[in-house]
Amino acid sequence: MALRLKVRSEDLLLYTALALVLLYPLFAALLIWYEDRKDEYKALEYAIHVGNYMAGLQDCKDEEFKDLEEDLKALCFKNSGKGYKLKDYKIEKTEKGYTAQLFYYKEGSYLKVKVKMDKDEEGFSIEDVTYEKGD
Repeated sequence: MALRLKVRSEDLLLYTALALVLLYPLFAALLIWYEDRKDEYKALEYAIHVGNYMAGLQDCKDEEFKDLEEDLKALCFKNSGKGYKLKDYKIEKTEKGYTAQLFYYKEGSYLKVKVKMDKDEEGFSIEDVTYEKGD
């Protein structure tokens, strides 16, 4: 015994319009959520790039960070190949851009990198980088 459903074309048009009206707020909310998070994800990606540099996980001769202070470059060379791994992060929106805190760990020691970034039309720029290293 088969269940037969008869839908007239006028009803189908009505159901389609009703579904679109009901789903429109959901799609609008998802679009707004995505736009809000897009810059946050780009900032986090940039901060992780800087953090990996500091933890020695990325090439310490990278030209992108040529304007960093000398003690940060020295830290990069000192940590090179030390086995740090990114374990956790926290990112916050500020007036000018974002602040990211990255937590790197290895056996018996940690490295906490805080990256403050400004956002302008061209993208993100580093405002300040601080670190804390401990055992």
